[in-house]
Order: sequence, then structure tokens, then C-alpha cells
Amino acid sequence: MIHNIMNQLNVKIPEKKRGLAGWLLAGYVFFLPVQFPTGFGFRLAPSDLFLLIVLFVGIGRIRLIKSAWSIWHYCIFTVFVMGTFVAVVTHGQLTQYVLVQKLLGLLLLFCTYGTITTFCNDWQHIRWLVKVFFWGVVIHNLIAIVTYFIARLFYYDFTWINYGIRLAGMLMDPNAYGGLLVLAFTLQIVTSVGKYPLVKGVWGLLSALSLITGILLTFSRSAWIGLAFLMVSASVFKPKITLKIAILGGASIAGVLLLAGNQFWQVIVSMASRQDQIDYRLDFIQTALDRFSDSPLFGVGLGTFALEYGWIIHNTLIWFLAEFGILGVSVFIGFFLWFLLKGFYAYKSVHESEKFLILSFIIGHIGMLGVSMGIEALYQRHWWLIFAFIASGYSIVKNNEFSRLLIAERGEVR
Repeated sequence: MIHNIMNQLNVKIPEKKRGLAGWLLAGYVFFLPVQFPTGFGFRLAPSDLFLLIVLFVGIGRIRLIKSAWSIWHYCIFTVFVMGTFVAVVTHGQLTQYVLVQKLLGLLLLFCTYGTITTFCNDWQHIRWLVKVFFWGVVIHNLIAIVTYFIARLFYYDFTWINYGIRLAGMLMDPNAYGGLLVLAFTLQIVTSVGKYPLVKGVWGLLSALSLITGILLTFSRSAWIGLAFLMVSASVFKPKITLKIAILGGASIAGVLLLAGNQFWQVIVSMASRQDQIDYRLDFIQTALDRFSDSPLFGVGLGTFALEYGWIIHNTLIWFLAEFGILGVSVFIGFFLWFLLKGFYAYKSVHESEKFLILSFIIGHIGMLGVSMGIEALYQRHWWLIFAFIASGYSIVKNNEFSRLLIAERGEVR
């Protein structure tokens, strides 16, 4: 099925990717926008099933690409182990939430990272997987938007997609879905100002318009903050990107009002304000800061807020600060900055044909930091996809003989 879709979208398939493991990895990224309820307190992601099969059939081919890993990767995992130890000592139990959703979930994300950095050993492979991811998000988002307006205009309830009045796709989480859309939108809008856009012409324009419309309809302030981070960071490199985003945003709002009626503007204003939710989030953050003061160095332990209060903090930095302490938040900042610095290294050294692609990864990475202001974003699979793309791009540049010679020549000039 994926093969046929890729042919229809004219996505060039690298020869090395025709193996089973390559197609399974394509399935992983294509189905990232999809999850199913299980009735056991968590949602089943088809992407994880693809990943497990990849690990089963291709474990012998997966390598630890040295330049794609850093001390910060190991520190992140160590922090989670220490946080688990603190929680067990404090509460006398290891909850299913911590064991399955946190520890096992993190392990799967590391496996994803290792698998992608192994397979993406040249720019052709990276660009192929980026396009598979992009079209997977666009196609799913179009389905989500169509069902959204059918539900609004004809009062038909689709229980398997979206979240009430908020667009959420099959992730059923408007904030996580909004972050996914921001990332896909970044890949297209940033590369569109270069000579080698991800998707050319009218299809590129329409796909970008559909994605920003989806971001609007999620009514996710986390996603909107991510979009703001995107616009600010993009203006540093290419102000033209920010202008294009503003134009597309205006066209999106106009199109939504034309289709749903001017009265929908009140819905937009109402959903954007939601002062009660703002107050709740601020209360959560204040509680987290109060608990941080109880154990500032190591934090109160992984999963403590879910166990004691029945909620999560909805802010990645505050979550790390409260549950992992100063040590944990320092590691998270170092982890984020490592990818940022390696992305810039690749951006300065890479060939012109891939410069805007790596720039889209960098700006997407920054945009996800904005999204993390409203959710615990470290567990978002699409952010780890960008981690892997940045690390793979850096590894290619670092190990490319031409790039090393170019860097050496620049050093002689100095």
C-alpha cells in the first residue's frame, strides 16, 4: 500500500530502501498520525508495531553510529532511571504508568532513533523518509479536516477521529496532533524558499495551506506557540518564510470562515481564550514549583504527579524540573542544545541542495520546543524523528570526505 502511495506522489525511492526493513521503516513514519484506543489505559500506535517488526527482522543491520550519539543521550536515560529510583523509594511502588508508558516508551524512542540513524546514511535516504512522513501527515490531516467540517455542518458524529470541536485526527490529542502539524508544516514552508523544496508548485502550496488550517482548528495554544517559535526563528534566516506563513495563515482563517460561516469566528475567539484552562495550567505549574522546592537536586521522582494528583504538568521544562530536579532539567537543556548545535554544523557545511532541508530540521526542532511549553513533548515520536534526521545529517557531513576537505581549507584561509 505504501509503495503505491509513494508512486502516486512521485516520491523517488532509493534502491537500498526496497528491502523489507526499509519499507517497514517507511510504514513507521507514514502512520505516525494514527493511534487506536485499547481499553487498557493507553492507545495503540501502528508505528510502534512497524518498529518492533523492523527490530525483529533487521536487528543485525542496526549500528550505533558514533557521531549520531552523545553523552546527553546516555544522561537522559540515566536521569529517567534515577527518577524511577526516587519514585520507588518515596512511594514504595513501581506503577504501570512509570514502567510501561515512561520507561518502556523511552526505550522504544531510543530504538527508533538508533534505527533511523542507521538507515539514513545519505541525503537521498533522509529526503525519502521526510517525504513519506510529510505525505502521511498531509493525507491524514485532509481526512481529519473533511470529517471535521462534515461533523460541524451536517451534525454527524465521527467517534474514531477528532476531539469534539477540536481537530485532533486519529491521535485524539489536539495538542500532540498540533505539534505534529507544526513540524510537517515547517518542513514544507522552510524548504519552499530554497531551490529544492520538499514539494514543488501547487501541490506544495495546497499541502502547506491544509496543514496551517489544521493547526488553526486544533485550537491548541501549544501548537500556536510552536508556530510562533517557527516564525521568529525563521525570520532570523529568511524573513520571506515568516511572510509566507502570515499570508497562508490569513488565507486559512478566511477559508474556514467562508466554509463554516462568520459565526465560527466566535468559536475561534472562545477556544483561544479559555481562561479556565489557563488558570488550571498555572495552578499545575505552581504546584510543580512548590514540589520542586522539596527536592531541588533530584526532584520528587518520575510519575509522582500522575500518582499523587492524577494529572501531568503539561510543560516539559517544568516537568523535568519538578520530577528530576536541577540535574534533570540541565540534562534536558543539554540534550536540546546538542541537536541544535549539530544542526548548525551541518547547515554551514552541507551542499546547497540540502541546506534548506537541514534548516527545516533546525527550525522544526525549535518549534517543538515551543510546543513543549504546553505538553510533555519529549515523548512525541515526531520530535524524535527530527532528532534522528538532524543527527543523520550531521553524521553524513562529519564523515563525508569532501566536507572534511572543505573545513580544512577554511581553516587554512583563517
